[in-house]
Amino acid sequence: MPQPPVDISAHPTSSVPTIAPGRLAIAGAITWGLGILCSWFAARGKPFQWDAPVALWVQAHLHAVPIAKALDLFGNYAVTGLLALIVGVLLLLKREWASALTVAALLFVRPINLLHKDFVTRPRPDPSIVAVFEQESGYGYTSGHTFGSMLIAVTLAGVMPRLITHPRGCRIAQVLLIGFGIAVGWSRVSLGAHWPSDVLGAWLWGAGLGMLLVAAGRALDTGWHRAANTESGAEAPLSS
Repeated sequence: MPQPPVDISAHPTSSVPTIAPGRLAIAGAITWGLGILCSWFAARGKPFQWDAPVALWVQAHLHAVPIAKALDLFGNYAVTGLLALIVGVLLLLKREWASALTVAALLFVRPINLLHKDFVTRPRPDPSIVAVFEQESGYGYTSGHTFGSMLIAVTLAGVMPRLITHPRGCRIAQVLLIGFGIAVGWSRVSLGAHWPSDVLGAWLWGAGLGMLLVAAGRALDTGWHRAANTESGAEAPLSS
């Protein structure tokens, strides 16, 4: 099976191969498009037919309130924002300007979820259908905790090769980040705070926008290094 083109020339000090910006942008656009389609159906206001059965199955088989509440705590805006801030500062210290700018862009992308909720206006789960262990106000679609966690997880995973240049260490960090984004979504269903489709939509929106941010940052990084090499008289290798 052919492997996707990788971009290992955009940054001379990175030993971790990354997917080329163009391919990553296409993947992000497709994922975000699926999220928009999911939102279009969710805008009818009612949960999907499979929402209640899946939520009940999760609460019956994958239920762990203490773990779910811990993930709920770590998935809130303040904690994930602090994580992004720390990574952004570390990137600045390493003079990884494009990657630091990518992380900073999260400040402008994350509030999209609030506008999205007001557009879809779907109620949260009904306590008469599923057990609700955490009462929340506001609309349910999409899950804000899940959207923010997945958006930050995908974005930080994308810039991780500029922060951790050891391939195995970088991959471990990326898996942990994506796993965290997935786990936060599970916690919202387990606590009865959101329907499964609230979480699915949040995963698609967060992952799609995160990939688009990373693709833009990598393209910018490639352009800057190509320009620097041109000015120094060196021929910059082109990435796919």
